[in-house]
Amino acid sequence: MIRCDKLVWVGDYMVGKQFGQIVNALLRGLTVIMGVAMFITVILGVFFRYVLNNPLAWTSEVATYLLIWSALTGTYYVQQENAHVRMTFIVDRLSGRPRRIVNIIGNIAVLMFLAVMGKDGWVLAMKMARIRTPALRISMSIPFLSIPVAAVLMGTLCLAAIGSELIEVATDKVQEGKGSK
Repeated sequence: MIRCDKLVWVGDYMVGKQFGQIVNALLRGLTVIMGVAMFITVILGVFFRYVLNNPLAWTSEVATYLLIWSALTGTYYVQQENAHVRMTFIVDRLSGRPRRIVNIIGNIAVLMFLAVMGKDGWVLAMKMARIRTPALRISMSIPFLSIPVAAVLMGTLCLAAIGSELIEVATDKVQEGKGSK
């Protein structure tokens, strides 16, 4: 980890120190809260349905929406840890500048996908704004907003990774230039 005054290199990513810490703390807290709420909701649903024979209509809806939000915002952590499932048999054989260039191209492709996902997710969420959920009677845009939120979160990490790789490529050029003189 290389530190500057306001930037931190974490693995392959360079992020604003305070912004990254705030986002991580918020997402970690929200993820824990959503997980606990989902657990309690499922337990309540099972208890009321099978013990009291009086099922609650809202429990499965709440658990489903919490699962959607936690799964999609959880992709931020997977992206941050660089742990997405991918085929690396070509990239693993590369090193130095070629590897960085392939990583940049890969991150640009992911960023393009995230841009489409975010835009279309936003359009979908806005189209669903007037539709109400059956049990909770909340706007259907609430569960669908998880799509553009996840796209923005992952997109920021992709941009940071691209920036990090570009700096490394530039650093390699400078080091090659100094070594040849």
